[in-house]
Amino acid sequence: MSNRKELNIVLNWDEVRTAYIDGVRDGKPWPEGKANASHDMARRLRQWHRDPYTGKNDKWEGGCAGDTLGWLDNGFYAKEFEHSADYVELGIKSRPAWNEEDGEADAGRLLGGYDSFFMANADRPHRPGLRLQIEYSFAWTVPNAIIREYGAWCAGLISSLETSGYDLTVDMWIYLDSLFEDQRNTRTSVLTRVKRENEVSDFTGWSALFAPTGYRQLGFLAKCLAGDKINKRARGSLGTTIAGRGWGVEYLKDQSTVKIRCNQQAYKGSKLPIDELNKQASEAGLIPKQGKRENKELDKDDDYDYDEYDHLLELLD
Repeated sequence: MSNRKELNIVLNWDEVRTAYIDGVRDGKPWPEGKANASHDMARRLRQWHRDPYTGKNDKWEGGCAGDTLGWLDNGFYAKEFEHSADYVELGIKSRPAWNEEDGEADAGRLLGGYDSFFMANADRPHRPGLRLQIEYSFAWTVPNAIIREYGAWCAGLISSLETSGYDLTVDMWIYLDSLFEDQRNTRTSVLTRVKRENEVSDFTGWSALFAPTGYRQLGFLAKCLAGDKINKRARGSLGTTIAGRGWGVEYLKDQSTVKIRCNQQAYKGSKLPIDELNKQASEAGLIPKQGKRENKELDKDDDYDYDEYDHLLELLD
């Protein structure tokens, strides 16, 4: 039997967004007395404030802080996001319809001789609230293009679920081992809430998380902010990814929770298994049965020789 401990920390997206803008655009220092005030992440915020275009051509990090600020202000737009409905077909949405017996009468149709001159009040299908946890943890080997395509698939899934009548709570789920110092045999979940129940969806508002710089700037920052909440300093390595998880969809019906798993250690040249993700979501009864689609090749611009990567050494303890 494993004695591993599970630690859960919840953040609001506004906390992460505000901390990044305060540090990079406005030059506000990390609050004194906080556990991560002297962490390398605090130093990086100061550096980005002095020169927000440092690392402009860094393909591993995905760009510079200036890029991230723009995506936080205006949303991140990629061709995959524009066609997110192609990744997951939308659910069926009820619409009002003309009939002969019930609803509000339309004088124009009645005088025009139509038999069906009543407009029925068709309600949007009602389903229980649903919590969506989108795993968001990636090793240094994972190409930005896979993270971006994963974001497009998640956007399509959210649209399909909401069209089917689900009221969603959406958490971005960083799930790692050994995230904090003096922490042994502990697996940590950092849940950044990007949408609450009874709130209108605005994927654009948090789409920067799936931008090229999203995980390696905003995600890294979220880990340190989570540490501040429990007065724990994050390790220099910012945690250890979990091997063998793979891509998947898990519906915990008794908890009204859907967990989207990611392959935390995906490698260069691997592909997002969109058909398999859709199949699992469909078999769970969450979305309509999907037609098969081909996985597209990653953009050549996203290829990177990770053997030459030297930033990793700077992040290690």
